[in-house]
Amino acid sequence: MVLPAKDVLAHVVDVHCHPTDNEIGAEDVASLPIRLCAMATRADDQAKVADLATKNPKRVNNMVTHSYGFSSTN
Repeated sequence: MVLPAKDVLAHVVDVHCHPTDNEIGAEDVASLPIRLCAMATRADDQAKVADLATKNPKRVNNMVTHSYGFSSTN
């Protein structure tokens, strides 16, 4: 697969990323050609997402929320 040029990918943001569902290493985040808007899957994932964003401010925005599908009480 051929990806678009890096100057194009620099404008792409994954706006629904759950980085706590699978372990993401620092080298993985650093090598991303795009940005992430990270959110927790569960309430206790908030600290993990905040830590990922703090360690990778050029690549990760912390959404300070968790997916509504996992937060429902119904």
